[in-house]
Amino acid sequence: MEFGPVLIALGVLFLVGLAADAIGERTRLPRVTLLLICGIAAGGAGLDVIPADLSAFYDILSVTALTMVAFLLGNALTGETLRRHGRAILSISIMVVLAT
Repeated sequence: MEFGPVLIALGVLFLVGLAADAIGERTRLPRVTLLLICGIAAGGAGLDVIPADLSAFYDILSVTALTMVAFLLGNALTGETLRRHGRAILSISIMVVLAT
């Protein structure tokens, strides 16, 4: 496996992700939604710019992406938010755990 095209593709994807984050911050659009749209556009359903060699790293990349999303969402969770929406957050979380 040649690492040159893979590293270039990863670099471009990270730059697109940073651009999507900046767009989300300026337009007040949800950043997670913009990142998902970028991922779909870059993947097989869109422009198919992700090299086939990267399929071996999908598990690691998906865990990393979910961890980043969790940190973004956790950063927005404040004490005031928990006091206002704590019961709803807890009940929805319990239902999700029971459903899965």
